Formats: sequence, C-alpha cells, structure tokens
Amino acid sequence: MLNTSPPSSRSTMTSACTYCGEQVGNDAKITIEHLNIYCHPACFKCGVCSKPMGDFLFNMFLHKGKVHCESCYANVL
Repeated sequence: MLNTSPPSSRSTMTSACTYCGEQVGNDAKITIEHLNIYCHPACFKCGVCSKPMGDFLFNMFLHKGKVHCESCYANVL
C-alpha cells in the first residue's frame, strides 16, 4: 500500500526515515507498508541507481523486494 496522505489525515506520531534515519514527523511522507518503507519524499530513490522518485513523476517497479526506476527495471528483464 502506498500512502501519500497529507499530514492532517495521518497520525501525529514520528518515525525514523528508512533511508536517512532522521525523524519524518508530520511533514509529507511516503509509506509503503509491504516493503516497510517510511521516508521523506526526498529520500525515496531507485534502489539501484539512486534516481530520485519521491515526486512520483516516473514509473516505479518492484523487483526482488527493491524499488526500481524504469531504466533499472528494464536492465533486469
């Protein structure tokens, strides 16, 4: 499940970002429960090439438990 809800509709609890370890707080956040990802949008990147993907302007793919951008996913096919 991908959740990008605004802070007003989410809990006020804070958690550490999966990638940088800093507190995410009540700011914008990305949650992918299936992969145990909870992070700042700026920290959400391709797991292979580190292309920023937090703006959701590009397709993303899941391969072997890792988020891939379209280019990196094409390389594993």
